[in-house]
Amino acid sequence: MFIKFNLKNKTLARYLDLKEPDLSAVLNGKRRINIDLALKLEQYFGIEAEIWLSIQLKNEVIGGAGKGRGEV
Repeated sequence: MFIKFNLKNKTLARYLDLKEPDLSAVLNGKRRINIDLALKLEQYFGIEAEIWLSIQLKNEVIGGAGKGRGEV
């Protein structure tokens, strides 16, 4: 994801004040981008937090397509 920036997960985790396994979980879709992380990403990359959260929501919708149909 961050190849264009020539960043290693360890370096990015340090910049974002995250543990490397936590960043890895986000990158692998096993952990959500929350508001706090979205704000850190905005500060680091200059991409608005709303966009990061929108990406997260879109991934959840796509990942959940077909799951739980009929449940309320």
